Amino acid sequence: MDSKVIGENTAGVVYRNLVQSIKLENGENIFRFCYYMINFDDTEPKWNFNRSALMVNNRELMELLNKMKEKGWINIIFI
Repeated sequence: MDSKVIGENTAGVVYRNLVQSIKLENGENIFRFCYYMINFDDTEPKWNFNRSALMVNNRELMELLNKMKEKGWINIIFI
């Protein structure tokens, strides 16, 4: 339930997706796609970070987006 509004009566697991731009020591920028999750059914709910995040550089990201476009999964025009 990524778009779920969190209120005092929220139950179950809630996810928050995000993408981060990270500059490496060698000067290269990469993108990290990850998510946080919280399980409100736990006795002490807390946000947890996904430890297996996809990290790609600009070229790899464009390759992935082009493959998704070729398969018809997305309809996107690159500038």
